[in-house]
Amino acid sequence: MNMNYDERELLPLLMPSTCHPKRTVKCSITANDHYAGRKLANILSSKYGSSTLPNDKMKVHFSGIAGDYFGSGLVSGMTFVADAIGAHGCSQMHGGSVVILDEPGKDFAEDFSGGCAYVYDASALLAGNAKLLVRHIAATSAEATYLKALVEEHARLTSSSKALSILKHWNEAVANFVKVTTA
Repeated sequence: MNMNYDERELLPLLMPSTCHPKRTVKCSITANDHYAGRKLANILSSKYGSSTLPNDKMKVHFSGIAGDYFGSGLVSGMTFVADAIGAHGCSQMHGGSVVILDEPGKDFAEDFSGGCAYVYDASALLAGNAKLLVRHIAATSAEATYLKALVEEHARLTSSSKALSILKHWNEAVANFVKVTTA
């Protein structure tokens, strides 16, 4: 039987911690790994309903480029961080947060209904999307501090060259990050 990404990678790492989800993990991912997070989100939604996970502390740092539909169906309390994603990233996202260190793929956040995505959008590809609220992160804000801490953690856990490059030029790079929420 062919297992999907969540069954192979995420569930074995995270399911033991759902009773006390204060966990940060690193997973390798490829462009062939589609729908990362969807099955996990369904299981967590069944367990906790629409409420936030206890302690709001499950974080997954992905090493590699995630496939299509990355982050779909996320629930509140989950944070995913990835260098890059395929088409339809954050499609049908219901909660949680995602940090993407590269420009979004085609049809990013299609049917996005909740949560937030922090996206490194140097070419301003998301600026004209009327279905989404897209705003820049103020360099001196608490959000920028939070985002930098996530990028630092990602660099430390994954040795991501993209994260290291962003951190090296953080004062300029932070201006290219946008926060995406529902309009």
